[in-house]
This record gives sequence, C-alpha cells and structure tokens, in this order.
Amino acid sequence: MRDIALRTTFLDRRQYVEENLLLRYARDQERSLLLSILPAQIADRLQEDVRNRIERSKQQHQQRTRFDQRSINSSQSIKRWRQPDHGTLFIEPHKDVTVLYADVVNYTHLTTTLDVKKLVEALHDLFVRFDIASEEHNVMRIKFLGDCYYCVAGLASPNEDHAMCCVDLGLRMIKDIRDVREKRHLNIDMRIGVHSGDVLSGVIGAAKWQFDIWSKDVDIANRLEATGATGRVHVSQHTLSKLDGEYFFEDGTEKAREDPVLQKHNIRTFLIKSLRDPKHDPRRVKRELLAKKLSEASKSNFMYNSTLQQYNQVRNQAKLEMCRELDKMPIGRIQMTKLCRRSTNPTQDEIEEETFRRNISSFCLLFQIRNWEYQYIKEPDMMFKYSIALSWIVYMSLLTIQLLSKDAKYHYWIIDGITISLLSTLLIISWYKKLWIMYVSDNEQSRPRFKPSRFLYRLSDCMQRNIVLRISVYFLIITSYIAVAAMQVMDCTPEDAVQCFHPWVLTNCMTLIIGTTFLFTRIPFVVKTTAAVIITLTYAILVMVEFHYIFKDSPSTNANLNAEYSHILLILITLGIFHLMERQTEFIAKVDYNWKRQLLQKQDDALITNDTIKVLLVNILPSHVAEFYLSTQLQNELYYEEYDNVAVMFASIKNFDTDKIGLRVLNEIICDFDDVLNKYSSSLRVEKIKVANWTYMAACGLDVTRSEKVNAPQIKFRNLSLMPNGRRSEYRPNGSEQVQRVPFGNGSTIALDLERGQYEGNIISNTPRMSREDITGDNDEAIKVMANFALDLMRAMRRFNAENMQSEYEGSTDYGMLRIGISHGRAMAGVVGISKPHYDIWGNPVNMASRMDSTGIPGKIQVTENTALKLRNYNIQCNYRGMTFVKGRGNIPTYILGTDDNYEGFLPHRAPSTSEPT
Repeated sequence: MRDIALRTTFLDRRQYVEENLLLRYARDQERSLLLSILPAQIADRLQEDVRNRIERSKQQHQQRTRFDQRSINSSQSIKRWRQPDHGTLFIEPHKDVTVLYADVVNYTHLTTTLDVKKLVEALHDLFVRFDIASEEHNVMRIKFLGDCYYCVAGLASPNEDHAMCCVDLGLRMIKDIRDVREKRHLNIDMRIGVHSGDVLSGVIGAAKWQFDIWSKDVDIANRLEATGATGRVHVSQHTLSKLDGEYFFEDGTEKAREDPVLQKHNIRTFLIKSLRDPKHDPRRVKRELLAKKLSEASKSNFMYNSTLQQYNQVRNQAKLEMCRELDKMPIGRIQMTKLCRRSTNPTQDEIEEETFRRNISSFCLLFQIRNWEYQYIKEPDMMFKYSIALSWIVYMSLLTIQLLSKDAKYHYWIIDGITISLLSTLLIISWYKKLWIMYVSDNEQSRPRFKPSRFLYRLSDCMQRNIVLRISVYFLIITSYIAVAAMQVMDCTPEDAVQCFHPWVLTNCMTLIIGTTFLFTRIPFVVKTTAAVIITLTYAILVMVEFHYIFKDSPSTNANLNAEYSHILLILITLGIFHLMERQTEFIAKVDYNWKRQLLQKQDDALITNDTIKVLLVNILPSHVAEFYLSTQLQNELYYEEYDNVAVMFASIKNFDTDKIGLRVLNEIICDFDDVLNKYSSSLRVEKIKVANWTYMAACGLDVTRSEKVNAPQIKFRNLSLMPNGRRSEYRPNGSEQVQRVPFGNGSTIALDLERGQYEGNIISNTPRMSREDITGDNDEAIKVMANFALDLMRAMRRFNAENMQSEYEGSTDYGMLRIGISHGRAMAGVVGISKPHYDIWGNPVNMASRMDSTGIPGKIQVTENTALKLRNYNIQCNYRGMTFVKGRGNIPTYILGTDDNYEGFLPHRAPSTSEPT
C-alpha cells in the first residue's frame, strides 16, 4: 500500500509535468499565431485588457454564486467582458516610417473572366511571394484589400533604412508579379506607391480585430499607388530624399500632378526606374545580411516546423522535466550536500521546497494553513477497502492465536461472533462498489437499478469519501482488536499465573495491533500516532504493573535484560518503525497534495491566459480557421471554402473629416456596429470580414458546414491547442449556443461564450457537411438577414449622429451618412499568404457589393438586380434607381431598398414601375 502511494505520487507529478508542458506548448503556439497577426505591443495591451475582464467576470460570477444561486445568462455575461469598452483605444503613434501600397493592375477584368478558384489561387501564389519578400526586407505586411497589398517599414522595430526597404520590396514585387504572369499566363502587372511619414497603428472595434494604420501619410501613399505607372514604384519627394541616391528615377505621372489629395499636401512625385550598383555600399550589405538572418529565424519558427518535430520536441522536453522532478520527489537517495551546506543562490525549485516545509509542522505533519489540512483530510480514500480487507485478515489471525493459546469459554464465542459479523459486513460494504463495477456494470457511468444494490453502492462510495465514517470504522476495528487481546488476560490471577496466558504470544499480538493502527492511509496521521502511543503506554502499564508477575518469568531477549523490558522494548521498536514508515508515507501524501494544489493554481492561471488568447484569436480569425492553422502550421498551402450563395455588404461612412474627427470617433462607430453584429449570431450569422478606413465589410452565409468544398489537408497529429476543442475545454454545439466551461477552484464553472468565433472544434475533419437539400431552404435567407443587418447599421449610425455629432457639423444635412451596397452569389472564403493569416472572401458578390457602395447614395441601401428580385420575395420594397455605371461591367440596373424615415423597417413590396427593365 505504501508502494501504491509512492507510485500514485509519481504519476500525479508526471501528469502535472505533462499537462504543464502541453499547456505551455499550446499557449506558445497560440501566442505565436497571435504575434504573427498583431505586433507584440498591441497584442500585449489587448491581452492584458481581455485578461482583466476575464478575471473581473469570474470574480463577479463567484460573488453572485455566493449570494445568489440562480442561473445567469452566460452569453450576456460574457459579452460584458469580451468586448473592449468603447472608451478603450488600442492605438499607438509611430514617427518616421514608410508605407507601401501595391495594387494588381487589371484585377477587375480578371474577376469577370477567371473562375473564382483560379483567381484565389493566383492571389495566393502572388501574396505568398510578397510575404516572403516582405520578411526578407524587414517590412511588416498590414493587410489585404482585395487585390491591394499594403505594408509598412520601421514600425515594429526602428530601422533607419525603412524607405530603402520599401523601395527594394516594391522592385521585388514587380519582379514577382511578372513571374506569376508568365507562369499562369495572366495579363496582370503591379502599380506601387511609397511614402514616408508618421502613422497611427492599432486595432479598433469590439470584434474581429485587424491591425491597421491611419494618417494623412497613409492616404498619400494610397494616392501615389492610384496615380502611379504600371511596373514602376511611385514615391514622394520626402521618400526620395531618404534613398541616398541609390536608385535611378524620373519625374512622376501627370495624374499625380492633377490629384487633389496630392495637391492639397503639396506632394511632388517620382518614379523609381532601377537600383544603382549596390556592391560597394556597406549599409546595403549589412541590410542584406540582416534580412538573411531574419529569414532563417522565421523558418525556425514553430509555424514552419513539422508536426512530427513538434511532437518529438514535447516528448524530449517531458523527459528532461521528469529528470528534474525526480530530484524533487521525497524518495530515493539521500543528498548529503543538502544536509551539510545550504545553497547561497537557491533555485526556484529549492525555494518552493523550503516554502512547503515551512508550511508543515515538524512533529505532527499538519499544514499550518488550517483550510489546507481540512481539505486534505476530506479527500477520498480509494485504498480504504484494501485497508479493511487486510484488517479483517489480521483480526482472523488474532482470533486464531487466541483460540490456539487459550481454551475458549462460552462468552468468548459470543463476542467473537458479533465482532466477526461486524467486520465481515464492513468488508462486504467497502468492496461492493468495486466488485459491482468489475462484474456487473456495463460502464463506469452506470448505477445499480435495484434499491438494495443501490443502497449498498452508495454506502460503499460514502465510506470512501466521508472522513467521519472512515474514522468511526477505524476505531471500531482497533477496538475489536483490543477486545480479542483483552480476552486472553481476562480471569487471570496470581494463583494461576502459569496457566493464564503466554506473555510473548500477547506481545506479538500487540505488535500486530500497533502495525494495523498505522495501516489506514487516509486516517489523519495525528489520530493514528495517538492511538498507537495510547496502546503502547497501556500495554507497558500491564507489563510493568498489572501482570508483572507473569512477564518477569518469561524468557528474555538478552541475558542481561529483564524480561519485562524485553517486552516493552519490542513494542517500542515496533511503534518507532511503523511511526517512521507512516511518517514518510504521510509526508509523501502531503507533498502530493501540495503539488496538486500547485497544479490547480497553475491551471487556473493558465486557463485565464488561454481564455485571453482564445478570445483574441476568435476575434481575429473564425475559430475553425485558427484551429486549422494551430493544428497544421502550413507554410504556404492555400486554405479555402467554396459557397454557393453568400450575401456581402459594404458600408461606408461619408462626409467625416478624419483629421478633424480623429480615430476615437471611428472606434466608437465601429464598436456600435459590432454591438449590432452580436445580435446576428444565429445559424445564419453575419460575419465581420474587415474594416478599411471608413468602410465596414460583412458577409452572411459563411457557414463551413454548408460549404460545398473545404480545401484543408487531413490533420495527422493530435491537437495540442487550447482552442475550444483542445484538452482544457468543453463545448456543447446546441444550435447556435456554443459555450465553453471553465473550472474554478471551488468546483463551480463559468460559461465562456465564444460564439463570435463561428464554430467550436475541428469541424474541418469532424463535422458532417449539410446536404444541398438542407441548404436550399436557407439559401436566400442569408440575403434577407444581410438586408436586416444593413438596416440596423443605418439605425445605429443615425442614433450615433443624434447623440454625438450635432455640434461637429452644424447646418449640414448629410454629415456622417452611411452608404451601403449589397450583392449575393457564389463566393470563396479562405486565407492567403503565410506571415499573417487573414480570413477574406472573393468572388463576384464581393466586387459588386463594393461597386454598389461606391456608386450608392448616402443614407440609402443599394443592391444589384438579382439581389432585389430575391428580397422582393420577402416582401421588401426594392425601388428601381436606373442604369448605373459600374467599373468592369458597364451600365447595369440598380435598386434602392425602401425604408421608413427612421430606419425602423422596410416598406412592403409594391408592383414594379413601368420604367423598370423586365
């Protein structure tokens, strides 16, 4: 039984080490993915903010549980802490950086001629090359905007050559796109704008955060790209002054000289033709060496490691950790160096060991913290049935000794019969649960159906778990032993001392009793020691006083030692040996309990950290996409989902002066929009795609279970992630309700609603796809949901203007108006590039929704003809606007959705006007 206790301690510690490693490894994985999307300084601030909200939420939950046991609405509770306060702005200023905008020339024509899959594959091929080039040139990619790729140098880390890095990257991009053009036989080229200045960087909104940059210098870089020349890098004079004459250049384009934004800021532009001879420039050589080191370092990052390498890494680390833990185990060799001298610089492990020893009393081995001791003795004793079994065998041995050494009288048989019946009953009850599970139960969760069996099962379980009942059984057994031993000395008188009892037989019986006193593993050590000492003292009195006339004539163990002392010495040696053995066992059990508490504490801390990272990840990527990247760590494979019908919306805020209003107002508006987004979390949820400047993009119908095809390799390695289907969480996908349960130290749980992460678990390989028949009924429902969402955004914008913006635009009738465009159709969603996974969608509905927005009317919702026909089936008024010119499509019919003046609802459908095309 002592060996079982030792091995249990070892296994508990091993579990602690393994789970700690897995938690640390998974946390590092998710942290690395997070840092590949957000810069460290922004990620740290966001993580700290969300962590504080989680801790406050759990504290509030514990307080509410303490005073009010009524259930709380977990989804509403979690929304209070999941979203940053509208007053929180995660923005940082950066001085002297360089911004690069790159746009694919002829992309609009490609969208009308290429299959969406081929288009996305071409973009992925191109953007993977761009990501690799940006890493080599120490430039941070910000995001994609359709075919637009923009990045910044000198932001994440100071770099005095940031302008040269961006220009070199621009020249490399032109080369890369021409390689892709030849490889895929596409008529595409590159137009690039580069400008240096100051920017603000960070994230805005309350959901699906994306890192972005803002400033007038960003707008200038954008205009340099738009007014640039194909196959050239278009730079401002300020950027050119930072290039140290390393490039051939010529004057900028005529379009740039006529551009109102560039004229407003008095920007003169130039076109970079090529690089001068760089061989003798030491700064460039140093830059290239640094870029090479960064590239090699990035390849050694976990995102590039194979799953087999990761698995071996965890195993090797586990072996090293267990070697260290064995030195801390309270077993094994005696380390004399620790006894002879104290370390002047103790390690963390030595500090923890010293702290633990100070928390335990030296003599009684009691925890100094009373609550710890109380919780310790309340732990169940799974070995209790074995203790009772061995106690029953010892009792039968004592009874046999009694019967063989003395003639039994009538009343002896009565007492022995009662005691045997009682102990046998205890033996049956203690073993009933285990035997029923072994031979009757189908599984461990099943329970007896018949009342007598169910009563015995519960009583057996209660005997293991109830400390009061265990102590009562313990004293009952010890009392039975003493009764058997006492019957040997009953009726003894000095006259018949020779025929009374054999002294050494009684002494050996007492050694059995003392040994059994220390047998029970989960009886408090103080109780066992006290019982053994009382038995020893009582027997010593019997030997020296009550029956000294019998013991003095018994054989002695030594010729020079009195016989009475021989008996007492044997009893004392037995007491000392069993006491020391039990003391070691008790100390090991206390160490094991302390380690369990450490494990729970670390798990609580880790859970808060992991919940923080999970909230961040599901607010950046849909959870199944984040899970895919954490599980596979692909270097450059394309992940995409194909959909038959997706509704796409672009909503642009018009007539706001960015320089005058500032980013705080934009953040307030986007947070209000995200609040509206939270209401659309049903099976046909609205998914926020991105925010670009003052444009909010969303889509409906991106349900991966409804996807016609998901391009994702099978995962061959067990998932170590702590995302919602990882080791540390549970979830229940019941309709749209998806809740994760996080354990607390008091046994309660709190629900973490991660619904905005789309889907919990590895649905890529596990969740069954919906059939086309299942999807057909809801095919057009996504369009209606998106229209309602757009109407709610209009109402939220109107409310925001009424509450906040009256004084800013006094006298204006269209300040802060929202202009919305909606379209629907086949689309593809997925992630392109490698350095920063970014979920995006492509296809005709994306292009057309963007055009419906750009050609729309402030305060109105404009839709395409096909979308209008679908919405009319839901009794939504769609008024024919006329023929509208759309880039790449020419003149097409467009429609305006009919709403009331306060955007409270749509007007009912009416018969089409005579001017409407048939």
